[in-house]
Amino acid sequence: MLTNQNVRPPHMCATHRNRLSIILSVRRRHILVALVAAVLALSASSFGDAIQFTPDPAVGTALADLASAADSAEREAAWQRIQALDRSDRGELIRGLVYFTRDAQSTRAGMIAGTVIAELEIAPRTVIEALVPMLESTDDSLIAQVARVLSQYEDVSAARPPDYSVYREIIEQADRENAPIPRGLVAHMMRSHPTTALITMTRALRLGERDHAALKRLLWADHVIQDVIWKQQHGFLNANRVEPAAEAQLDVLLEEEAWWVRLYAARTLDSHPAFRNPARINQLVSDRDRQVREAAAAMAATEPDLP
Repeated sequence: MLTNQNVRPPHMCATHRNRLSIILSVRRRHILVALVAAVLALSASSFGDAIQFTPDPAVGTALADLASAADSAEREAAWQRIQALDRSDRGELIRGLVYFTRDAQSTRAGMIAGTVIAELEIAPRTVIEALVPMLESTDDSLIAQVARVLSQYEDVSAARPPDYSVYREIIEQADRENAPIPRGLVAHMMRSHPTTALITMTRALRLGERDHAALKRLLWADHVIQDVIWKQQHGFLNANRVEPAAEAQLDVLLEEEAWWVRLYAARTLDSHPAFRNPARINQLVSDRDRQVREAAAAMAATEPDLP
């Protein structure tokens, strides 16, 4: 017998309809949770551009000896070893400083990195270039520590957005040389300040020269979205409400070809829950790009009321 499943049986009462709605909502929630788990498993098994880092034991030992030195003779001996390590491989020393700071067990040990960088007069650009590859690590605690160090060079304050000019130069160089864009760096920028990251990417990739219409489309979308966020922050719009024009622009960004634009959309949803809805989160969770999927999966896993 053929039946039309879209036709509600005439005898179904309101109570039964409510129960059915709850059951379907729970089932959809279970399906989404399973999808999130599958995305995370896929990401873990296909982390193609991730890098495994191993700290140099010699660097860690020298830094520990400097931090625990009891007198000037011990400090001088440790310092000479650090200078030798710097001459041998400055980048490895800088990366070792990050490991040492992350694992520091005392205030004194935590201050060693700043002291070494200052005494060796290591330029900010050198520090940044040494740390950018570490943003591709699979170690979340390491990425977080690198982000804390990088933030010291971003000149950010409550009155102004971060300065990503050095990041822009790094991405520009990669683009000129047809080298892979440092995706970990892009993800770091998007986590910290999506709007500045979006503008930095459009400039670094010379989008105005390559596709002026696309540049205008992205800038306009960000303007409309940020206008709503500004209204929310200053009390002109309820924090739980968004304007249809901003939602429409966000949906445009979700369809963009460039993965970093869709990552911008994911980070916007992550930072501003009023923009979230099941359709957008599901679309991002199943995105073709790993970093977009990961950003969306982490957000969806913490969304309590998602049907």
